[in-house]
Amino acid sequence: MYSIGEVSKMFDLPISTLRYYDKEGLFPDIVREPSGIRRFNDKTLEALREIPSDRLFFETDDSPAAIETIYARAAEVRQTTVEELRRATAENYRQLFGGGK
Repeated sequence: MYSIGEVSKMFDLPISTLRYYDKEGLFPDIVREPSGIRRFNDKTLEALREIPSDRLFFETDDSPAAIETIYARAAEVRQTTVEELRRATAENYRQLFGGGK
């Protein structure tokens, strides 16, 4: 049996994510002590391994609005990177050829 902290370290996931997954019913075989403390067995760890890796990054809110925000931020970052590459390419071109774009 493993504590939530041990599982958090094993899978490099926040404890809050594991609690959320438990609340959502992804760990039907989780064992709870009388005090309410979760204990993860091998069957529960296997269930965690079966969660698609793209879902492992959603902690407590994987609603459509939250996912949209994540994708919008990713697009923002990509756009910034593209603009930086364009500026760097133009600067390199100017340095090499003395003008141009």
